[in-house]
Amino acid sequence: MAPRRVWDLFSNRVVPWWVARRTPWGISHAWLDGSHRKNVDTPINRHQWPVPIPKDANLNLVRIEMLNFGAEYAWLDILCLRQEGSRNESLRAREWMLDVPNIGNAYVEEKVVCYFNGLGRPLERGFDSDSDRSWFKRTWTLQETSRNWMIGGDTGDKTLNKEVRERFKLQLSSVERVAFNVVPWLWLLQDRTSEKDVDKVAALAYFLADNSIPAHNETRPTTSTTHDYTKFDPTSNDNSIRTGDPTSTIAPAYSELESAEDAWTVLVKVMTSYDRSEMLFSYHEPGPEKNAWRPSWQQAMNWDTRCFSNAFYVFVDHDMKTGTYSYYGWCIESVQVQGLATPVPAPRKVLRFFHFFYFYILSDHTGLTHHHLS
Repeated sequence: MAPRRVWDLFSNRVVPWWVARRTPWGISHAWLDGSHRKNVDTPINRHQWPVPIPKDANLNLVRIEMLNFGAEYAWLDILCLRQEGSRNESLRAREWMLDVPNIGNAYVEEKVVCYFNGLGRPLERGFDSDSDRSWFKRTWTLQETSRNWMIGGDTGDKTLNKEVRERFKLQLSSVERVAFNVVPWLWLLQDRTSEKDVDKVAALAYFLADNSIPAHNETRPTTSTTHDYTKFDPTSNDNSIRTGDPTSTIAPAYSELESAEDAWTVLVKVMTSYDRSEMLFSYHEPGPEKNAWRPSWQQAMNWDTRCFSNAFYVFVDHDMKTGTYSYYGWCIESVQVQGLATPVPAPRKVLRFFHFFYFYILSDHTGLTHHHLS
């Protein structure tokens, strides 16, 4: 789905995507702490909401740099995504239901300019790439990672640029390696930071949602059962996206006010059956009471996935009408393994065959035995 708005760099104003009908460049940046930001009232977005930028940054300089790079249209969250403090907070809440989970689409097709030291700020020595505010530590930047990228605020420091490029290359490699498997994505998120825990789930939904995409809905109470569904009509005048798709998009609502656990429950419903099977067969502790077959969000964020194997050819299906999950396949009722009682310095690996199937067992003598069925 295309972004709702884009920044027309030639005219220096924000316009609906259907007016530009051009794929924008993405602008990715590290958000500074609130004490180092200021809110700017600007005609670029027709003064519709205050724009939060670093105190020493200037939007005009960002525009000039983007034009020098060769961009005509760009997507910048603080200009194209309605921010807090707008004149119509209820409208912002409705827009975020659909816009926030689709942010990643703005960084897919065109080049991405990354400001690692804060929007519009020069990339200088001394910036902490391992702090909680670092671009390399934030949750949202996972979906802003692209092969087609360039450094914003480049000062010509070749040594520093090389260090940043190497760090970026590692992140790009991690993102590409996990593909669409849920367990590696959970591992990547464990070391990431976000303003709210639920933001991690929202970011994860961009990569894992299958049948529909969970959307932010700040108006939903925290006691929600997370079974609400909202229809969006892309052809309606109330929706400025106008993607050209005549069908409605059905999205289970997300809320910034709801817990990450509730948001995770909704995401599990719309991820692929294959992803659900990874959790069923790889996580060996009971999960939450109603869904003991998979980890809770807290368990997922503390899951040691080093022994994970993704060789699964089964599916865990979800029935949207009954709310139940089911797995139909082979089942081995019992297995007896002997010879692992004596501790040894290194983990001992045992392979046991059962007709056409086998168990791969790794015992680390910590009280836990990990076993995978193939």
